[in-house]
Amino acid sequence: MKNRSLFLILLLAVFMPWAAKGQNTVTATCYPPNETYATGYTDGTDKTSGQLHVESAGGDRGWMKFDVSAIPDGATINSITLKFYCISGSNPYVNLTSAGELDPATASASDLFSAIGTQTPNYYTSTYISGLGSEGWKSFGLSSNAINNLQNNGLTNDYFTIGFYAYESYSYYFNAYGYDEADYMPYIEVTYASTEPYVELSPTTAKIQPGATETLTATPGNITGTPTYSYSSSNTSVATVSGSGTTATVTGVAVGTATITVTMNYNGNNYTATSEITVSNEITVSIGSGTGTSYYLPTHTS
Repeated sequence: MKNRSLFLILLLAVFMPWAAKGQNTVTATCYPPNETYATGYTDGTDKTSGQLHVESAGGDRGWMKFDVSAIPDGATINSITLKFYCISGSNPYVNLTSAGELDPATASASDLFSAIGTQTPNYYTSTYISGLGSEGWKSFGLSSNAINNLQNNGLTNDYFTIGFYAYESYSYYFNAYGYDEADYMPYIEVTYASTEPYVELSPTTAKIQPGATETLTATPGNITGTPTYSYSSSNTSVATVSGSGTTATVTGVAVGTATITVTMNYNGNNYTATSEITVSNEITVSIGSGTGTSYYLPTHTS
């Protein structure tokens, strides 16, 4: 089983059908691990941990290492987007490279310096980093070379390294925040197609009156057996739910909102999905045939 880091790994799992049957699209936001040399720079002799300083004309070369242990082995990587905060600079042209897939925490300064600068035939992207007068967040989509390296090597190693090589003969530079700046920490957004089991609940939102009902349907994915389902309401004073299989009935109780959760148990593991229910004393009246205009009117009780 993969060692899943507890340090600032956000797995934003937005489940939706994927192009291939049996897959779902997931977005993972991956940050550097909380370790010395997770980000930094080198002149080939010494390594400096923390912020990046990258300079052309044979100057410093930088790196960022990201914890990708939250992405399951065997996932099909669709895209990688790098985001970091540029503090200052003089607008260098930079190659983003694989850094030889080295681990900056253990690699020597000379090996890192060489690997970052010699990966240019297979760089992840070549870009202009504007820093002079335009400091702030930068965003770069990475090429198929990066996708292949992450899928074939990074997922196994549980980390993904990006090197920064300013290749011009004149001296230009940029500085960027590293792993030790909580509010400006660099990260990568990785979208991938997963074959892990999942469940969807539809509709994802619904509006009903007190005493009215709504039917919810649970749809499983990437399973071969028969799971079990259970349903719960975050606020039973607003809406209750009953059901056992793939369908459940929600009943409005009083004005407010409630989150209905389905829990699918499959092979001893639980997978969840939710639907947001709004209970309101409003009724919808359509005025005009085919106009699509709706008005909400309060109901009155004697």
